[in-house]
Amino acid sequence: MREKKYITRTVFLIAGLTLFFSFLLYLIITNTSLSNMVDKNKTELINYRINGILAILERKNDRLKLSENIPVYQNAFQESALMEIHKSYCLDLEKSAFFSIISRNGESLKHTTHKEIMNKELPVKIREKIIRKNSGEFTDKIDGKRYWLIFKHYPDWDWFVIYSIPLINKYSAILPFYMLAAVSAAVPFII
Repeated sequence: MREKKYITRTVFLIAGLTLFFSFLLYLIITNTSLSNMVDKNKTELINYRINGILAILERKNDRLKLSENIPVYQNAFQESALMEIHKSYCLDLEKSAFFSIISRNGESLKHTTHKEIMNKELPVKIREKIIRKNSGEFTDKIDGKRYWLIFKHYPDWDWFVIYSIPLINKYSAILPFYMLAAVSAAVPFII
């Protein structure tokens, strides 16, 4: 009788360990693939938005050049560009995401009557890093949270357009998959 219980416990232990390590290996393999897919898709989506903002800046700059009086009208055109960006891109952002536009000297640019356009200030060290790199992406901490930042430089006005999203929110779309995988693995084992 004891021998039978020992064998049963050993079989369950081996089955449990096999299931656990198989599930762990499955998660490691799928995590890499899913993370790469999310990175690619999010990067494309955010670059699409940033390119839309750069297109607004380009249109405004083209109109400014047509005025043939750039020093007089430049501020008005830049204010108009910030307002259009606010209406087009800053009202429907992902949870905790935000756009920023900074100048070469690191100043945050905001529309005078709509300060909420850029609702979060970037720390000085992040602004300096962006200005040094001109365009690209990286992760860094803002207010104790890790953020993923993608940014591009608009050379005609020497502005930097930055999109920031908390790193945890970047991968939030794949969390339900992991929950489902855990339940799918646990239920048959328990049964």
